[in-house]
Amino acid sequence: DSRFNKEIDLQTGFRTRNILTVPLNNIHNKAIGCFQVINKLKEQPFTNEDKEFLMAFGSQAAVAIESVQHLMQKEVVIRDLVQTKLQLEGKMAQLEVIYELEKAANQTDENGAFMQVAIENAVEGIGAEAGSILLLDDRSAHLRFPYRVGDNADELATMQIAAHEGIAGKVMSTGKSVIDNSIVTNPYHSKTIDRSLGLRTESMIAAPLYRQAMDGVEP
Repeated sequence: DSRFNKEIDLQTGFRTRNILTVPLNNIHNKAIGCFQVINKLKEQPFTNEDKEFLMAFGSQAAVAIESVQHLMQKEVVIRDLVQTKLQLEGKMAQLEVIYELEKAANQTDENGAFMQVAIENAVEGIGAEAGSILLLDDRSAHLRFPYRVGDNADELATMQIAAHEGIAGKVMSTGKSVIDNSIVTNPYHSKTIDRSLGLRTESMIAAPLYRQAMDGVEP
């Protein structure tokens, strides 16, 4: 039979003597695949009764296959909806943080109090373990941690890093934000603070702070 492809037999060493193949038709009589059996036992030929039986069996199999596919598609849709809901909840939480910051800015004239509220709300809104606002000390050319939140916040109060050091130094020099979810492999990551506090930083997001100057914006 010229329709028979011998490649599988040649690759596997199998010998196909006879074959029966019928379409897998769904409830709309549309083929979604095929059902195939090979080499009837006792070297007997396949018959029309075999064909009718296989077609009936194939129709049931096609319905079952499509049901599983529809269920999987439904699960994908549900999973996407859940993910979208979580993303929206995250956005709402971040908007709430911005609102709280604006409220704090209007309720206090103390810059320090506002900055502390800012870092606390930012850490909570992002869902991080800790965070800090680093400010440049022009005289010593070091970055200090005047506003901080987390388990080691008190220890950070007396610490500093060089203005060019670490991810913070890179953000300061480039003016560009950094997001790194595998910080241990980042060549710019400084382990100075981790070693001093016995920590292991795994991920980090850092953004530049700008101050308003008379003739524009300064980092």
